[in-house]
Amino acid sequence: NVIVQASIVILLNINFHLAILADLNIGIAQTVHASQAFFVALLDFVIFGAFLEKSQITGMLIILVCVFFISFSSDSSIPDEPSVQTKLAVYIPILFSFTVPCAQAANIMISKRVTTVLGVNPWDFTVGVYAIMATVFQLWGLIYWYNNPGTFRSD
Repeated sequence: NVIVQASIVILLNINFHLAILADLNIGIAQTVHASQAFFVALLDFVIFGAFLEKSQITGMLIILVCVFFISFSSDSSIPDEPSVQTKLAVYIPILFSFTVPCAQAANIMISKRVTTVLGVNPWDFTVGVYAIMATVFQLWGLIYWYNNPGTFRSD
């Protein structure tokens, strides 16, 4: 589960970087992340056989409609003509942004299995996962800072 959590953070960073390279408003890529509820519901049904209630289906449909309108709304920060510096097509970060909710859904299903089927205390599981992640990312940051001393200047 630590690997999935770390992957989500890395996928988010890659997604935002791709959006910048494609001159895409990052907010558009973020709206796709709202589709996580659909992936969780699908996996929960396939793995655990859980059904959705009408109110949950209604809420997910409202989210889907809002994501649709936000994704296709006009935005003045997106140029009509591609700029010379544009390196990527706009559809690349949008398609890539679907990896984040898929990874989040997988993380939720792993957590549900560990806590319900294997009987691990949810509090212990959550604290353990995030403690490991925090330690790994702090070490990663210190190594980066040590190898790139001019990166974090406070001039």
